[in-house]
Amino acid sequence: MMKNLPFFWPTKTLILDDDSFFLEELKEILDKNPQYIFFTNPKEAIAYLDKQTFQMNWYIKNPVATKIEESHYDINYDLIPSVISNDQRFNLVSNVIVDYHMPTMSGVEFCQQIKSNKFLRKTLLTSSIVLSEAIENLNSQTINSFVDKKTISKKDFLKNYIMEQEVDYFSNVTSLIAESILIENPEHPFLSKEYNNIISNIISDYKIQQYYLVNKSGTYLMIDSNNVRYNVFLLSSDEIEEMELEAKDNNLDKAIYLTLKTKNKAICFYDRNNASNWPDFSQWENHLHPVKNFAIGGNKYYYSIVKQVEN
Repeated sequence: MMKNLPFFWPTKTLILDDDSFFLEELKEILDKNPQYIFFTNPKEAIAYLDKQTFQMNWYIKNPVATKIEESHYDINYDLIPSVISNDQRFNLVSNVIVDYHMPTMSGVEFCQQIKSNKFLRKTLLTSSIVLSEAIENLNSQTINSFVDKKTISKKDFLKNYIMEQEVDYFSNVTSLIAESILIENPEHPFLSKEYNNIISNIISDYKIQQYYLVNKSGTYLMIDSNNVRYNVFLLSSDEIEEMELEAKDNNLDKAIYLTLKTKNKAICFYDRNNASNWPDFSQWENHLHPVKNFAIGGNKYYYSIVKQVEN
């Protein structure tokens, strides 16, 4: 099972083949979904890629770029909401599938011309490529993989293959964020297989189509197929115990710190306009949400799924 990704949303797949009849067959296999774009002309496909206005390497460049100081990456999570509100992200091409044999430009030549986009996944569609040539282009990173044309014409295979390429794309392009969490805390529950299983189940059960890590604690914003938004909070026992103490020290209602003491509920709060971990004490009761626990080794952690209320 793959490790949790910091980000995922539906991207576009560009498929290039000079055989228009073959492309029509693929369109039917892919249910004519606008997520997939088709070209018969390599130059037009390159021009399309060059015109993309949203680049997923946003967090690598200043000022979003993390600064490396004493082996620590400083991710600017405050800029993530601007990404979520940018609808151009859905026009992002995460992978291309290109025919090996084309009359004006070979598939390998096409992939060489777009090689500067290092995160873009490039698949060569073949029927007669020499294995040694395919391996050579894999080793040079001109392509990421190659697939037989007869195989890709199968419906389930093609859709699953494209999903795998999207996952690989987001895994590579967000590796800096995952690495920053690892550097700061190698034992962070976000990196565990246990939390990975939880997130995978939430994505499946809630039919999540987009998700975004909104802070380094492990809190996600998730959006389902109906555009309903959820926050998934990740908390440690120590954090909930600290909440209990704060509730006592600030003379909050006894019921609040008692439910915190039993760890049946916790303060689950995220406000993109407020960097504070907790809301104002007068609002704590409104942000008490049920939590479920899970164990990693001898340590207990908690998570909560909170549906966002529209204002």
